[in-house]
Amino acid sequence: MVRLATAGWWLALGLWLSAIMTAGVAAAFVFGNLKRTGLVLPDHPVSESLHWRYAAGRVMIDVFWIVDLMQLVAAALGLLAAAVLLVAVPPLRRRWSVRLQVAALLVAIGSFGTYAIRIAPSMNATLRAQWAAAQAGDEPEAERLRASFNDEHVLSTRLMSLSLAGVLGAGLASAFAFAPVGGRAGGDGDAGGTGRLEPPALLGGRR
Repeated sequence: MVRLATAGWWLALGLWLSAIMTAGVAAAFVFGNLKRTGLVLPDHPVSESLHWRYAAGRVMIDVFWIVDLMQLVAAALGLLAAAVLLVAVPPLRRRWSVRLQVAALLVAIGSFGTYAIRIAPSMNATLRAQWAAAQAGDEPEAERLRASFNDEHVLSTRLMSLSLAGVLGAGLASAFAFAPVGGRAGGDGDAGGTGRLEPPALLGGRR
């Protein structure tokens, strides 16, 4: 169980990091490439210079749905893995590196939860309303909604950056927990040592 939980912990961090990187890379390529195509949507009777934005938004809304699902799975898996390890091996609770890992994970979960519950539903509703206004030919309303969406997007980007910082912090603390220090494994002041790295049987290596 401990080894499975450890594998789950690292899988959660890897999945979460991959999700956030996927969102950034996809957005950069989709918006960057579509802007140069001169794409025209025949069912959007508004300025053609805006059409690429609507097309990019329709692509990215599905990408972000997948990214959010990946983050949700990663958050649940990471929380479950940490809980199993802390319950199964109580001495881990006294290690500062493990506490850092858990704290960083909670920061990432809190940031993602705030985004998913408070920001994402409003953003998606605003985006769909913007598309509807554009299709109806109401360009002023579409632009007003686009400005509102951009304000929400700034906040969502900050929250995702905070989640990224939490995931990276958890990963670094995990790696430090069983890094060689002074000829022995571990950096938490454990007594003794074998002069070699032990398998990462726990969040920070079983002692």
